[in-house]
Amino acid sequence: MRYLDASIPVGLMIGQPKQKLEDIRAIMEAVEAGRERVATSVFTIAEIVYVLEREGKDGMFIAEVIDDFLGCGGLKVIDAKADDALDTAMEIYKKYKIDFVDAHHIATMQEMRIREIYSLDPHYDCIPKIKRLEQVAAKVR
Repeated sequence: MRYLDASIPVGLMIGQPKQKLEDIRAIMEAVEAGRERVATSVFTIAEIVYVLEREGKDGMFIAEVIDDFLGCGGLKVIDAKADDALDTAMEIYKKYKIDFVDAHHIATMQEMRIREIYSLDPHYDCIPKIKRLEQVAAKVR
């Protein structure tokens, strides 16, 4: 199992960045079909909604794409935890100077022993023992 950052589904939903669309479409098609199993947090849903609202998308469109996203066969949405993960997230937030939601994603990954994340965000590259992927993993294709 890998982790899914909001940048992948958001990129597909807004059609940006154009040079990455083929890769992110392949990732999301693999997740939708259940060929790729990914976990993500409820924070990811909030991030997607926030970005789509900021892009001027209407509520009906947002609700529809979120429903489609949640229906992906390989997607597991997990609760944002407030126990040890919160403390770990704060440590990561301070140490690596990344935003809190991404720090919480990393804490959740560590708790779940997930080492790979699908993301377009290069700040994940500074986190030891975390590998960022921008393309579908070879064995999933």
